[in-house]
Amino acid sequence: TVRVVTGDDGRAVARFAATQQGWQEVTASVGEVPEHRLYLRRPVKRGQATAAEGGVRRTVDASILTPVRGPQTMSLQASPENLVVGGQAAVTATIDGDGSARPATAALFGPFPSASAAVCSGSPVGTTTTTVTADGSYRLPALAPSAGGFYAWRVMVDGTATTMPVSACGAETKVRARTTTTALSQPTAAVGENVPVQVTVSGVPFQGSVTGTVTLFGPYTSDAERQADQCGTIAEGPVSFAHTQGNGTFFAPSVAVLAAGYYAWRASTNPDDLWLGSSSPCLALGTLMTVP
Repeated sequence: TVRVVTGDDGRAVARFAATQQGWQEVTASVGEVPEHRLYLRRPVKRGQATAAEGGVRRTVDASILTPVRGPQTMSLQASPENLVVGGQAAVTATIDGDGSARPATAALFGPFPSASAAVCSGSPVGTTTTTVTADGSYRLPALAPSAGGFYAWRVMVDGTATTMPVSACGAETKVRARTTTTALSQPTAAVGENVPVQVTVSGVPFQGSVTGTVTLFGPYTSDAERQADQCGTIAEGPVSFAHTQGNGTFFAPSVAVLAAGYYAWRASTNPDDLWLGSSSPCLALGTLMTVP
């Protein structure tokens, strides 16, 4: 309770410490207010005059509900934490406020080369919105990242009459890219010749260093036998390669051909933390070789 005195304008100000979030009822009780109505006392006996009573005082009471705003709390969880390009990335926000309906917006930032580098700055790759109808956990609508790397979510929840807006950044999500590997060899070679194979790798994010192998299948006595085997009989390899520039075209270490026949080459890229491995198609155009 706070006791104050009105000024000449009839106004008084009382201040209360806002110690509790929510709707608070404030009641004012003002005493000794001059009565603006005229009170008449009727005569008791015939011939008496009606009397007007002056100096009447009264007490005026008034109350109002006023909101006290407090903070909301929110925690984020990636849902899922790991996926492959083409999959759906989402974030689950667990919110504690006042239980009122309010908008929530999620923005996805990335890609970044590491989880420690994932921040909520720059232009997001996409945003989604939903309505928070009460306190609890909400999985916001998903987005489909188009590139490999690490991503970070920022979720913003509007305030209400009794809560302040809240935002948080986190819920790092790892997205693995899909790589493509192709091989290209010379169509013919001589027995004992060292044959190089041209390898092309694409889809590696951030130009990370890639490793892999090339394998020579055969020898087959005919093309029909080669087609039937479907890269099942290894002649040489697998021979490892490493390419520090990530995406691009390069030559794998050469492989010596030891016998005559029909052959097929195949190149494979190893998987890594941010991408899936891949292999060139078996018996693809440009991978077939004949040694007379």
